Amino acid sequence: MPDLYAGLTQLLPEETVKRLDLTYRNPQASIEKTFEALTGAFRRGRTSILLDNFEDALAADTGEINDAELRTALYSLLKLPPHGLKVIITTRLAPSDLRPVQPSLQRRLDLDQGLEKQDAIVMLRDMDADGKVGLKTANDVLLGEAWTRTRGYPRALEHLFGILSADRDATLQDVLNDTRRFLPERVVDVLVGEAFSRLDVTAQRVMQALAIYRYPVVPAAVDYLLQAYLPGMASGLVLSRLVNMQFARRNAGRYYLHQIDRDYALGRIPEDVPADGRAEAPPLTQFALRLRAAEWFALARKPREAWKSLDDLAAQLSEFDLRCEAQDYDTAATVLLEFDFDYLLLWGHYGLMTDLHERLQGRITDPQIAASSVGNLGSAYYRIGRLEQAINCVEGALRVSRENHDREAEGALLANLAACVGEIGQTARAIDLSEQALLACREVGNRRGEAASLSHLGAQSAIMGQLTRAHDYFAQVINIDHEIGNTAGLGLHLNNFGYYYFGCLGKTVEANNCYVEALAIARDTSHRGLEAAIHSSMGELELFRENYPAATRAFEKSIEIADDIGNVQYQGEARCGAALTSLFSGDPPSARRLVEAARKYDHPLQDVHNSVLLGVVAYRQRDLNVAKQAFAAGIVQADALLAMGAERYAALDAKAIALCGLALCGDAEQTVAARAAFRAARAITSAAGVVHRVLQLFDALALGDESRVLANIRSAAAGEDPQGPN
Repeated sequence: MPDLYAGLTQLLPEETVKRLDLTYRNPQASIEKTFEALTGAFRRGRTSILLDNFEDALAADTGEINDAELRTALYSLLKLPPHGLKVIITTRLAPSDLRPVQPSLQRRLDLDQGLEKQDAIVMLRDMDADGKVGLKTANDVLLGEAWTRTRGYPRALEHLFGILSADRDATLQDVLNDTRRFLPERVVDVLVGEAFSRLDVTAQRVMQALAIYRYPVVPAAVDYLLQAYLPGMASGLVLSRLVNMQFARRNAGRYYLHQIDRDYALGRIPEDVPADGRAEAPPLTQFALRLRAAEWFALARKPREAWKSLDDLAAQLSEFDLRCEAQDYDTAATVLLEFDFDYLLLWGHYGLMTDLHERLQGRITDPQIAASSVGNLGSAYYRIGRLEQAINCVEGALRVSRENHDREAEGALLANLAACVGEIGQTARAIDLSEQALLACREVGNRRGEAASLSHLGAQSAIMGQLTRAHDYFAQVINIDHEIGNTAGLGLHLNNFGYYYFGCLGKTVEANNCYVEALAIARDTSHRGLEAAIHSSMGELELFRENYPAATRAFEKSIEIADDIGNVQYQGEARCGAALTSLFSGDPPSARRLVEAARKYDHPLQDVHNSVLLGVVAYRQRDLNVAKQAFAAGIVQADALLAMGAERYAALDAKAIALCGLALCGDAEQTVAARAAFRAARAITSAAGVVHRVLQLFDALALGDESRVLANIRSAAAGEDPQGPN
């Protein structure tokens, strides 16, 4: 599916691709949504997609499409409104699960009859351009018999030409007279074997090398693979001859085989056992050749600084496939771990990353490599919102690290697990895990890990309203970063600390100082993800100060960078902040557009805020139906968070705003519940920064309260309700 998406976007303008990438790189966006956006760019004209040799993607026993993402993509292309994309699939095995989907939009063409007689005769004569094998000058009767015996199958006709090219002493009549080897049943398979057997040993080995590689390769790759068996091999001339004889195909200087020929050539190589590939003088077996081919791709990698897209990782992906086929799973995992986290995850290829790591699970023998693989699989699950599976993966890696008494890995995994459970609202458990991570990191002297654990503790303490404790944790983090020279970590932690200063304490000057220092670090280290985060935070600060032009500029800069690097978190958060800015500055239409865009980047903790904000904006536009739906969704989402941690004051405040919104939409009785939710939130914290932010949104909603339904609610939101906490 990533290849399908990448291929199609190569046909589109750069600006269109940037817009489409916003959806593609959103881990919570479904494949259906991705292809809905993609087909929108192909409304006019017709673009044909050829999926050749599709049987490779099917389960041999059921005919079902193995790749879930590819299956969903093809379903989507059939189900979506009319578009200009047309898919042509060639396969020897019909996909069983594709036919029931919109059958009226599919056409099956069975190629059982082959070419018409005259077309077959033309094809035979065209292949023999120089007349050296006798087809060009043969009479129509003889060529007609060849058509009958081959059933007109194009590949059979090509192999007939190949037989005559490989054996210049044979004539067409000789071949047709040999009924034992040229049978009407299974004619293609018979001809493939006959043609292959007439090749010299060198040509056979070259075909087998191409069969091992599977995908198009340059001649040097063939030479490298056969070096141990044919020393001094130079395959260029042999490959050209095979192309002229219709045995091989050539495209842009790379060579490959038709699937039928590949299957036959591969079948002539014994499989033997995996250990063969590691022998000093490896025998000619599939395992040995696959390992040797994998080594070629290891040498053919582009330098790391050139890794800009999935195409730049083609060598690593091919090496990974070959090592898996050779059952060398430990090395396959090591290859994958070099580019999965910093590249596949960064570029938004979450499905591909999960698929690759899932192929390795239960097959890696090295415990540390196994733990790293399952841990990174958990990170991929985390990005696509499969939080339960993410937690299971990290917990699995954690068990391995404990079994191996690897306290350093244990500390890092505990911190990751704390982040996962914190995302689903399990604040108390997140704090406990962070404390365990802190202990493990201190035992092994991992100061960076210690700082990360303290940062988690600070964030979770702030969520619970324990502001003094949060301040202490953050101060320790900054001190450690300075002590160990952790520049990148310092920039991240200063950003977090700045948000705590104004978002919790209402101290804007201190917050701004943190952001200025953090931004300088981000730029000095070329950390664009951090730069996007800081600009988003600075936008929040200016929004807090009610400096709306400055807030708009900061959010726009964050969006620009986040879109450029595909950072989904700030693509969503910055748009939400920009929507709030538009709302507070009196531009509900712009706010509506921005919040609806922000909702594409949904996340369990952000969903509730986006829903409530949409409700407020829709109410201000007097779109009551949308407002009611959004407020109701916000309440459900807030309750889900509170079920996992009742101390989450932000969820209580969001729920209270949503209840106020429903009251304004006609259900005035909701004011009682709204007032109770605000009181509960202020019982947890009435910090100046928290209250200020709540009142900003409350006041934006109350601007439309002409009947003063909310007249007695604001004091509860502010923590000044005489019946509530002071």
